[in-house]
Amino acid sequence: MKYNRIPITEYICLYTGTGTFNEMRRESMEEYLDISREIEMKKREVDPDSDRLVSIRIPSILHQFTMTKHKKTLGEIVAESHHNGHVSVSRDKFRLDKDIALSLFDFATKSIIDHLQKLVSLPSISDCTAILMVGGFSESRVLQHRIRDAFLTLQVIIPQDAGLAVMKGAVNFGFSPMYIEERIAKYTYGTSFTHDLTESCLHPPAPRYTFSDGITRCGGLFHVLVKEGSTLKLDSIHTQFCESGTPDQTDANLPLFASECPNTELISDPGCRLIGNLNVPIDPKLFQSGQIYNVGFRFGGTEIVVTVNNTITGEEFSTSNWDGGVEPYQRQHPYRITWWIRNKTANAERY
Repeated sequence: MKYNRIPITEYICLYTGTGTFNEMRRESMEEYLDISREIEMKKREVDPDSDRLVSIRIPSILHQFTMTKHKKTLGEIVAESHHNGHVSVSRDKFRLDKDIALSLFDFATKSIIDHLQKLVSLPSISDCTAILMVGGFSESRVLQHRIRDAFLTLQVIIPQDAGLAVMKGAVNFGFSPMYIEERIAKYTYGTSFTHDLTESCLHPPAPRYTFSDGITRCGGLFHVLVKEGSTLKLDSIHTQFCESGTPDQTDANLPLFASECPNTELISDPGCRLIGNLNVPIDPKLFQSGQIYNVGFRFGGTEIVVTVNNTITGEEFSTSNWDGGVEPYQRQHPYRITWWIRNKTANAERY
């Protein structure tokens, strides 16, 4: 359930019957939208300091569905329920008393407060002095009241038109991408790497591969580039060096992973997902010279930007491949991953 989900609809369905709102949406979208808008307004208007009843207008079609399903009117069903005296029906109004109305906010507000308490306990924001509330649910008086009670030492700031603040910020960012100078990493980002198998390997058991040069290596190890919670500035670049491992190697695979665990050691660990995959061509003739590639990852923008430079030849590559398994996770990911590999004779190309 989402943090801002107030189950008013589900509560009404306890009396009208399961599925009646879905039936109303199919039969009369106009009335369904009317009651949805009214519930959204009530969610913001419920006042914890007032004893007034909360009234919601019930469309006539919902009364009809209730009669068809139960052979009773909505008023009769409410009168026979164990909430009689706390809930009532007057003509086309469904009325809740203060205690019932406030109880519908319990899950959402507790989830938000628990999450905020985890955030303010982090060492990186231990000097936080204020909470800025934005978004439509921030206009809820119940949420405002409970946030203030839970964080007595912090200033709670609620801008005018809090519901529009997010949209205004998005518009400002669209006109000026430099509007946001830094971001906080939601995940731990890293790449995979291998190393020669030795008796002193300290990592958990990992896949082992014997290459054409006869050396056995541990594979699938996770190399951290950015830790969860790190501050990412727009111009910060995280570099990694890559070189060919065998004389017959013709390309290098550079996958990028995002992990929900900051202490990930293997790319197969739970919560570690592949989000991007870049393939860089390698000239076997340059194996003796080391052919080291300088790979730069820029995480501070809305897209993760990657550049690959051959430090021997000075070339910068413009080739990329996507793994077919990436796309389902990519849609859930906060960044839209796009590799930008700069060509030394052309402008930046997007793939």
